[in-house]
Amino acid sequence: MRRATLLRNRFTEMWDGREDELVAEATTVGEEWKAAYAAGDADGSNVVIGEAIGLIQDIRPAKDVIAQLVEEARDLLEARNAAPHSSHRPLALSGFSLRRSAVGGRAGGLTRRRPRRRGPQTPPLTP
Repeated sequence: MRRATLLRNRFTEMWDGREDELVAEATTVGEEWKAAYAAGDADGSNVVIGEAIGLIQDIRPAKDVIAQLVEEARDLLEARNAAPHSSHRPLALSGFSLRRSAVGGRAGGLTRRRPRRRGPQTPPLTP
């Protein structure tokens, strides 16, 4: 039998340790589970989650998570680009450039670069 990581909910609490009974009642429970799953009832069906769930340490606003990701990416890019005797070309995120802050010259964040226009612009198609 294959194992999976599940979100703890009413369904898993009811059947935890009673797997043999669950197998014996598979037809009835299976129909109830399918109905709960189809209705989007995350408490009446088991919700499969990945191993990465163990990496979540806290719940934060998405804005803070994105800011942390940008800061970590910027620091990694700067460290790699500043490495002495590096045979690697400088890295950059496609379409973005590092912005320097006015204070201390530290990178202040990523700035979206505008695409360069090439040749005449084609008017949009209209129906």
